[in-house]
Amino acid sequence: MARTLVCLAALAAFTAPAAAQGWAPVLCFQDATDKIHTSDFTALQLCVGATSEAPAQCFARATREAYLTDDVAVDLCRMASSTEPAQCVINLRTTTSIGDPTNASFCAAVRYPITPPDTGGSAACLQAALAQPEMTEQRGLQLCQGSASTSPVECYRLGRDRLNVDDNTLVQLCAPVVVIPTY
Repeated sequence: MARTLVCLAALAAFTAPAAAQGWAPVLCFQDATDKIHTSDFTALQLCVGATSEAPAQCFARATREAYLTDDVAVDLCRMASSTEPAQCVINLRTTTSIGDPTNASFCAAVRYPITPPDTGGSAACLQAALAQPEMTEQRGLQLCQGSASTSPVECYRLGRDRLNVDDNTLVQLCAPVVVIPTY
C-alpha cells in the first residue's frame, strides 16, 4: 500500500509540470501584460511557444536592467527558459564595446524563426477544440496543427478564463510551434 502511494505521488510530481507547460503561453502572456504592462501584441510575440513564464521574466530584466527596446527584448527572450539571455546582455555590455542589438542577437534564447509545424495533429485535440462552442473549424485546425495532445485546447481554455483577448489571439498564443534552423 505504501509503495502504491509513493508511486502515485511520484507520478503526480512527474506529470504536473507537463500539464502546466501546456498552459505556459497563457501564464507568460498574463505576466507580460499584468506585471510588466506590455501591449497584447508584444506579449503575443514574446510568449508564443513559451514553456514557462521565463520569457516574460527575461523581458522584464532586459528592458529594466539592460535598457533594451521592447522589440530587441522580445527577440532576446522569446522561448527563454530563464533570465540568462538578459544577464548575458548585461555582462557583455559591461565587458565589450559591442552594441546592444548584436549582443542581444548573440545572447538570444532562440536564434532561429519559429513557425507552426507542417505536420498533422492530434485527433483528440481537434475533437476537444471543436467541442468549444465558440470554436470555428478553421481556428480548431489552426490550434491543433502539429499537436501531440490536447494541450493547445487546455491552453486555449485557460486563456479564455484569464485573458481579455480575442479568440484569434488565443489560437496564435496556444498553437504549437517549432524552431526552424536557417542553415
